[in-house]
Amino acid sequence: LEKALTIFNKAIKINPYDKRIYSIKMELLLKMGRYKETADSAKEGMKYML
Repeated sequence: LEKALTIFNKAIKINPYDKRIYSIKMELLLKMGRYKETADSAKEGMKYML
């Protein structure tokens, strides 16, 4: 899961406006039990979605 998270972080840097990337990243973080990071990622993603 860590490797997948690294890939999604790189994808976000390339295209921060893709909502699907944030969605999958948040699912990964939830499965890993990293709730604070999930909330932070959601806040970051909302900047680009609005």
